[in-house]
Amino acid sequence: MSLDRRLPRHTIGRHLAWLAVACAASGAQAQTAPGTVITNVADYSYVLDGDRRQGRTNAATITVEGTEAAASLVKSQTVRAPDGSATPASGAVVTYA
Repeated sequence: MSLDRRLPRHTIGRHLAWLAVACAASGAQAQTAPGTVITNVADYSYVLDGDRRQGRTNAATITVEGTEAAASLVKSQTVRAPDGSATPASGAVVTYA
């Protein structure tokens, strides 16, 4: 039985987000998988390493999406919380919903 069938999708995303934030806070390099939905991210900023762009969003969720093609265009992105903790999403495109 797959994990998707045992837990609702939003619950999986919430657990992955908390795990990623916990790893980032501990200094570990956490990977956020494509398709992950990160909830409760009010006023997060993001840094796209290639262009050094920064911005803020008041969105309720961040959806991480990515493919092999996207990985070649976007080397890495980091979604940062106001406290400075980071959730690396290497090779993924982070979109705000």
